[in-house]
Amino acid sequence: MKIAVTGGHLTPALAFIHAFRQENVNAFFFFIGRTFAQEKEKMVSKEKQIVESLGIPFYPILASKFHRTYFWKNFGEFFRLFPSIVQSYHILKDHRPDIFVSFGGYVAFPVAVSAKILGIPIITHEQTRTAGLANRIIAHLATKVAVSHEDSVKHFPKGKTVITGNPVRPAFLQPSTVRPDWMFPSLTKPLVFITGGSQGSYVLNKTVGEIIRKLSGECYVVHQCGSAHESKYATELEVLRDKLPKVNQKRVIIREWIDEVDVAWMFEHADVVIARSGANTVQEILLSEVPAIFIPLPFSHDNEQVKNAQYIEEAGGAMIITQKKLNKESLWGALETVLRTQKKMKLAVSRLKRRSILDGSARLVRLCEDVLKKNEKLA
Repeated sequence: MKIAVTGGHLTPALAFIHAFRQENVNAFFFFIGRTFAQEKEKMVSKEKQIVESLGIPFYPILASKFHRTYFWKNFGEFFRLFPSIVQSYHILKDHRPDIFVSFGGYVAFPVAVSAKILGIPIITHEQTRTAGLANRIIAHLATKVAVSHEDSVKHFPKGKTVITGNPVRPAFLQPSTVRPDWMFPSLTKPLVFITGGSQGSYVLNKTVGEIIRKLSGECYVVHQCGSAHESKYATELEVLRDKLPKVNQKRVIIREWIDEVDVAWMFEHADVVIARSGANTVQEILLSEVPAIFIPLPFSHDNEQVKNAQYIEEAGGAMIITQKKLNKESLWGALETVLRTQKKMKLAVSRLKRRSILDGSARLVRLCEDVLKKNEKLA
């Protein structure tokens, strides 16, 4: 059995692959994606690095991206679309997968078009509480559309849409018992975990730097600052840390990247998490039952990051600070509130968890198997 995967959202794609292999040990996967996260800067994508590190064949394509803010850039992108479809077509024709599973994003569109031309069944998965532009289009080519939340169903064709929940990485589905070897030896104050994703967030890193003296006086801080092209986030934050009193310095850890197992430990043991609110981050925070402060990405499609975070905020388990209102006063004020009401907020998150779909990976695997079986009967 051969399965082609592409993921504008890598985390659920990897969770799906892991779950499918657990039940189908002979399944062969290959991944189609971007070589560079930022083409102009030639910054190698995380998807390429991580997928290849797992021993999964990776085939790059030149995908075109739709620009909503700088619309004039779409003229250049249009001329990349046809070559990306041709590239995808040849990859799929050469490797002949039994099914193509997409996790959205602009990279998935040319692959979906090629799969449709070749008669390969398509499943596309939507992680958010709305619907990404690529998935709205791919849905019309797909055999089945899998969604994580009931809120998303209205955006897709009724006859082919199924609620599966969101595939979650295995580390977040079981207790995290292995303490990271770089972690503080002991904790006598609240632990705050800050993450802006793999590429980091300039505005979040800057704001944290402005309150790091006060923050490290009251808490232990682990800051996963990310690394964008030519950025010096870690170096700049380490300089600020090294200017603190010695006792404060010992309460601050700065890291560019933290792996899945260690992030799961951090989510489980932190008193509060400060993060963006992508669908997968929100899901993993919910499953870890940790109060959070979300700073939604302001340019996400259909305000999807705000909608992701509102689900927990409205239940009393999180606070939202829009990027426009993010400053040292608003962040410190939110931190004080969360730490003061942590038990109450944690209870609210726990209640939400009990109402959540926890077996999203398994449900998506079953959907994939059903589509494969029906396709075999039709062949």
